[in-house]
Amino acid sequence: MRKFVFTLVTALSLITLSAHAQILYKISGNGLTKPSYLLGTFHLAKSSFVDSIPGFRQAFDQVDQVYGELIMGDMNTPDNAMKMMSAMMLPDGENLKSYFTDDEFERLNKTMRDYMQMDLSSPIALQSYGRMKPAALNTVLSLLIYSRLLEGVNSNDAIDSHVQEMAKEKGKNVGGLEGIDDQTYALFNSIPLSRQAKLLMCLIDHMDYTVDFSKKMIDAYYLQDLKLIESLMNEKIGDGCDSTDEENEVLISGRNKAWIKKIPAIIAEKPTMIVVGAAHLVDKEGLIQLLKTEGYTVEGVTASCCQSSCCQ
Repeated sequence: MRKFVFTLVTALSLITLSAHAQILYKISGNGLTKPSYLLGTFHLAKSSFVDSIPGFRQAFDQVDQVYGELIMGDMNTPDNAMKMMSAMMLPDGENLKSYFTDDEFERLNKTMRDYMQMDLSSPIALQSYGRMKPAALNTVLSLLIYSRLLEGVNSNDAIDSHVQEMAKEKGKNVGGLEGIDDQTYALFNSIPLSRQAKLLMCLIDHMDYTVDFSKKMIDAYYLQDLKLIESLMNEKIGDGCDSTDEENEVLISGRNKAWIKKIPAIIAEKPTMIVVGAAHLVDKEGLIQLLKTEGYTVEGVTASCCQSSCCQ
């Protein structure tokens, strides 16, 4: 696994920020009469950060609609909440204990006691949290850990939701590149349960690394440095905890390929701001490159750019 002397990297990134860093991109050409925009987000970043992104307000004012990975407000409808809850649960008659050794189960319980003030030795906890798929409990624990150990992190203050709410307030259409079924499959059903259990133990056994890595990702995002984000994503631990090519295909590149089939029609219909996780922008199978392959011009929006033509 590659290590970063992050203080040095941060200092160097700050020096080159104005020249190389952007997370907002203008999409033009290929028959578009008006430009659209692509905004990379990060789920641990504060929603207020959008006002620090050069050109964001100008670009937002120019578009007629906002498309996210999915429509965030739809997550709270009764039907979708039930779908999500169902996808998070193990098959009837199963509980988490059968997926771990006794030693692993005790380490899991210790982490739950530390961050949830309960563990699976309690029949009540075993009936609720113990019936979760490992990936679902991984998500719950991760959010609690980040909220406790990372200053300023609030899982209810996501940029994606914030921009969609801004759009609704302005009467702009809000759409999703995928639906709740796509999301639940990717998060909870695409990876075998035994592998989900392994990844949950990776969170528990690499807690310091996970928190440190998340701090680096937050800093890289606030620097608006996609190259640094891509480098961090390519870090390897080397002990079976790294994402496999198949997992990356399901969670990142495969979804990008599905979205790029929909985006041309969306941006041809109306000027659109597409708001997705920054991880979906980078690499040769990221949305920036896929849009270029489709024939669009994709250029980073910077402060100096917005003073000329990039936000027009």
